Amino acid sequence: MDTMHSKPLWYSSNESLLDSEVHYPIVIEVAKNSSIKYRQLKFPSNYLFLPIQQLMNTRYDRNGYLCTIEEFQNAFGELLKISNGYFFICGNDDYISSSRCIWTMHAFGIYHCSIWNGTIENCIAYIESGLLNNKFSKPIITNQALPVSINNTVIADANFIVSQTNNPSYKILDVRTIEEFTGEERKNCTRGGHIPNAIHLPHLYFYSETDSRELRPVNNILDKLVSLGINKDSKVICYCHTHMRSSFVYCVLKYSGFQHVLGYPGAFNDWELNHTRSVITGFQK
Repeated sequence: MDTMHSKPLWYSSNESLLDSEVHYPIVIEVAKNSSIKYRQLKFPSNYLFLPIQQLMNTRYDRNGYLCTIEEFQNAFGELLKISNGYFFICGNDDYISSSRCIWTMHAFGIYHCSIWNGTIENCIAYIESGLLNNKFSKPIITNQALPVSINNTVIADANFIVSQTNNPSYKILDVRTIEEFTGEERKNCTRGGHIPNAIHLPHLYFYSETDSRELRPVNNILDKLVSLGINKDSKVICYCHTHMRSSFVYCVLKYSGFQHVLGYPGAFNDWELNHTRSVITGFQK
């Protein structure tokens, strides 16, 4: 499916239209809470309102774990039968839920998707205009859903992180607040602090200083990461509390040209549960 991902990870109406010979647009509105639903539109077959909890594994008491293949297939339903579909992911929380959706799709091998850089309203208007003017191809609907399988190139669990502790190629990036990183704030955890050798850079850094709906310039992001010992050749493992904020950073790094970025589902919420795994408080010297 990688061959279909010819568009940037962040997409807006300023970009050129999708290739009319290849793509049929599908809108996914994903959010943590209720929002306006657009099922009354003239094209309900290519719209889905997706509560973010449907992309979490329901068998665990704590949030953040990756859903199962069955849960993922149930969440997307008949849309997975559209073989030429291209997914536009819209959210209402500064790209956090949208990014978790993108990372989850990557984790199941689906790459023909982009975050919509703007509101759900202008995404709908953009696509509706394209449909009315025959700018998009017709949907190719198959009898069976597209194959879905676990893509371990974007997933790092606790065992994997432990196994790479002494591997200098891997950089562990903690994108929580400074209070969470040092252990001053525990949220719902029994222990506070961070994973050994983690580098701290809060997710808020990656937004524009003037507008949380815009990203900081890529050159600024790259310079900051280099100053922390992370470059485009690094293999970066992102984590936060439940892999929501770190999904956003995963998407920013991919957008910025990083090839090897992994997310830790469950994140610190999972790490600290096992007391055989070390937790560092304060700052490492």
